[in-house]
Amino acid sequence: MHLNYNLIFLHLILFVGVCNSGWQNKTIFFYNIVLGELKMMKIFGMVEKVDIQSGNIISNKECVDNCFEQEDCILAFMNLDDYCVLLGFNQTEHLTVLENTRAERYMVAIKTTLPTDNCPSYDNLDLFVTFNGTSISWKKTENGWTFDKCVGDWTMFHRENSDVVCMQTFNFSKPITRNESILFCEGMGYKLTGVASTDESSWLRSEICYFSKKKNSSYRQS
Repeated sequence: MHLNYNLIFLHLILFVGVCNSGWQNKTIFFYNIVLGELKMMKIFGMVEKVDIQSGNIISNKECVDNCFEQEDCILAFMNLDDYCVLLGFNQTEHLTVLENTRAERYMVAIKTTLPTDNCPSYDNLDLFVTFNGTSISWKKTENGWTFDKCVGDWTMFHRENSDVVCMQTFNFSKPITRNESILFCEGMGYKLTGVASTDESSWLRSEICYFSKKKNSSYRQS
């Protein structure tokens, strides 16, 4: 998935940056069904470009349990030699999980929400990550899964043309021109653009309210 980072010029002081059928012969072998719908889905697989030996040496069970208990953790990567790497939402922008077999000795446990009343077929799994009110779906590939999110605290929106855009607000103490805003955006590697949906407009309004309240509060304190 390619994430588009663009920015929106709004008035003179605010910028927004847009910025059990089906399971046969599959590598999935385990569902850790605990605490309602939040679960750890464990498969034979590995995380691309992650060094397993950089992790801690703990049992596979401890690795999975620790990820489940840590609010920020979205994935546990481990092997049969008891190495464990936990990957957090705030530190992760892109992940590629590649399925393999037990013979390769790698396992991945993905934290997700799954039904409690049935066991969905592998081809119909809908995996997604939810953290601080933000939900992002895993994308199924031919041989695994991929995960993409916006950098830092940028907000993601899905547009009708299948583009994914990332938005962020920037508050300025004094007015600047449109040309200055373009240079500001391009200086960070982004582009100036406009909103494309009611969801984006609603998000902009909430950001304006936040900055207005923050500004009024600073005036009262001074």
